[in-house]
Amino acid sequence: MNKRKLISQKSQARKLIFIFITLGMLVICWDYAKAVEVEILLSSGYFQPSETAFRDIYGGGLTYGGQLNLKLASNWRLWVSLDYFSRSGQLTFTKEETELTIMPLGLGATYFQSLPPAEVYLALGMHYFKYTESNPIGVAEKGGSGMSIEPGVAIKLFRGVLLRVYLKYSYCRLQPADYRINIGGLQPGLALGYRF
Repeated sequence: MNKRKLISQKSQARKLIFIFITLGMLVICWDYAKAVEVEILLSSGYFQPSETAFRDIYGGGLTYGGQLNLKLASNWRLWVSLDYFSRSGQLTFTKEETELTIMPLGLGATYFQSLPPAEVYLALGMHYFKYTESNPIGVAEKGGSGMSIEPGVAIKLFRGVLLRVYLKYSYCRLQPADYRINIGGLQPGLALGYRF
């Protein structure tokens, strides 16, 4: 009985220590978050695939995304992003309908230079591309890593609202079936955001 009580008391002590450590970390993170400049962006661009065979089936189209930026130092930001591209097309020989979805999840860094009232920047990132293609032949789902480079200009409109104009190039080689393709490409676009 005493042994059980002792084990129970140790377990409760561990829980209390864990709670205090967690609360302490939250306080530290909250203070840090208040000191860090944060940007939230919603973007839309026109995605043009690099591969000719890819373009022949699906062509280009609108892509949508969101990004969260944290300012690390005077000229550097860390970012995470998620984009979405979906198109319908026709298979080359059978002309049957096929559906494609590409969702890149990215993490990267941006170097920026203020030139009031604008800001020029260059962003580099690593991405995990989720690729899904479905048609009467079957469903192909693949994932793979890739990269992106994005030069652009951010213009502060008023208060914390800003507009970005960018040109992004992405690269990711996958083998969804018996062939390997680059599912990346060129994407000019606009992003509207708010800087806290």
